Amino acid sequence: MKHAVVLAVLALLDACTRNPVSGRPELTVMSAATERRIGAEQAAEVARTIGLVDDPRLGPYVQDVGQRVAARSPRRDVRYTFAVVDMAEPNAFALPGGEVFVSRGLLVLVNSESVWFVHEGNITDPEEKKVIEDERQVTVLLVQYATPLAAVSLPRKINAETNMQAASPAYETALLFRMIGVGADVIRAFGGVVLATAALSLFIALYHALNEPAYDIAVLRTLGARPVSIAMMLMLEALILAVPGGLLGLLLAHG
Repeated sequence: MKHAVVLAVLALLDACTRNPVSGRPELTVMSAATERRIGAEQAAEVARTIGLVDDPRLGPYVQDVGQRVAARSPRRDVRYTFAVVDMAEPNAFALPGGEVFVSRGLLVLVNSESVWFVHEGNITDPEEKKVIEDERQVTVLLVQYATPLAAVSLPRKINAETNMQAASPAYETALLFRMIGVGADVIRAFGGVVLATAALSLFIALYHALNEPAYDIAVLRTLGARPVSIAMMLMLEALILAVPGGLLGLLLAHG
C-alpha cells in the first residue's frame, strides 16, 4: 500500500510542468507528442473543410511574420507553423501543437500584395495573372498623420501640387452633417407648420361640433330633461366617437 502511494505521488509530480508564462507549476494531462498529434489531425481537417491558400507570395510572407512573433513565445517545445486559409472573413486561430492559421480576409489589413490577393483570388494562369497585374490601380489610400500640423498642411499640399485629391474624414463628415442639417431643419419647420395647421383645423371642427347640438339640447331642456342627463348623453356620444377613432388611428399608425 505504501509503495502504491509513493508511485502515485511520483506519477503526479511527473505530470506537473512549469508554466512558461507564469512560472508556476501546473498539472499537465497531455504530453507534447499528444498535443502535436491532435494539432496535426485538426490541421488536416481545416485543410479539407476550409481549404488552404497556396500562393508563392503570401506563404513566405506569413511564415516570416509568424516566425518573428513565435521567436518571442515563452514555449520552446513547440514548432510553430503558419498557413493561410481560404476564408474571406478577417480571422485567425491556432491549434494544439503550434498550428496557426490566418484567413486571407485578415491579410487585407496588412501589405498591398495581400490586398491584391483578396480582391483577385488565387490565379494560377501566368498570362491571366500578368494581365490582371497590369490593370492594377490604387484609387484610395488611408494615411495616418504623425503630428497635428501634418493633418493641416499635408492635404493642402497634395491638393495644390499633385493631381490627387486629399480629404480629411473628420472635416468631410462634419461638412456632410452640416449640409444634411440644413435640410433637416427645413423639414422640421415644415412639419411644425403642418402640425399647427392640423391642430387649428381640429379645434375649428370641435368648435362647430359643439355648437351643432345646441338646438337639440334646448329642445330636450324644454321637454324637461335634466342637465345631468344631457351632460351624460353628450359624454357618451363623445366616448363613442373617440374610442373607435383612437383604435383606428393606432391601427393605421402601427399596422
